[in-house]
Amino acid sequence: MRLPSILSAVSLLAIMSIPSSGGPRDAQWKEVEEAQAKDQPKTVAEKLRPIQAAAFGEKAWGEGTKALAMRLVLEGRIEGGPNAAIKKLDAEIGGAPAEARPILRALQARWFFGYYRQNQWRFLRRSATAEPPGEDFETWDLPRILAEIDKRFLESLADKDALRKIPVDVFGDLFDKGQLGDAYRPTLYDFIAHTALEFYSMEVVSAAKPTDAFAIDPASPALGPVQEFRAWKPESTDAGSPK
Repeated sequence: MRLPSILSAVSLLAIMSIPSSGGPRDAQWKEVEEAQAKDQPKTVAEKLRPIQAAAFGEKAWGEGTKALAMRLVLEGRIEGGPNAAIKKLDAEIGGAPAEARPILRALQARWFFGYYRQNQWRFLRRSATAEPPGEDFETWDLPRILAEIDKRFLESLADKDALRKIPVDVFGDLFDKGQLGDAYRPTLYDFIAHTALEFYSMEVVSAAKPTDAFAIDPASPALGPVQEFRAWKPESTDAGSPK
């Protein structure tokens, strides 16, 4: 299972596919599709609001989340681009249903990560200031944006017990249908964790590591027999290390 398009980038086209037919809002999605074909982003955004509200009201969390994300991208396009969508998502998460917040936080982390990758050259040339960066992510330095991405992934995975009870297909409207059913990612927790791994496996994440960064000793139980690894309790002052 590769990453779903809705989580993979900050582009408009990445989340604009229409859910497959067979749902109670097919007629409304048809209107969305027609407005899209006419390149009417404002009309599309307006038509997505009632879909989002109705879907969340009926506990169709995937459909509601997709409508919300599509609307934010379109409103961002109207108001100046993808960066506006990222800022709007921050305000939307608090008012979204609790069941949708983990995937929305993962989406926010992915959008921030996409913003970083599109602007790597800016971050490499931007030096840290004496004062901590403010709330405008367009002014952040490299350690700040990496820390914020990390924060949102950790928040999205915080309630692991609840996430492990949610089958990934509950959010099926967010994924390409051919990608569902992966036995290694059966729950929402598994899926978000694997999504986060793409970020944590990037070499650039080490740029923000602390002086006491945790390092894996090849001679430790980390690479030893399974039973030793499972009993291993690494000691480090770098408690926030993804490793």
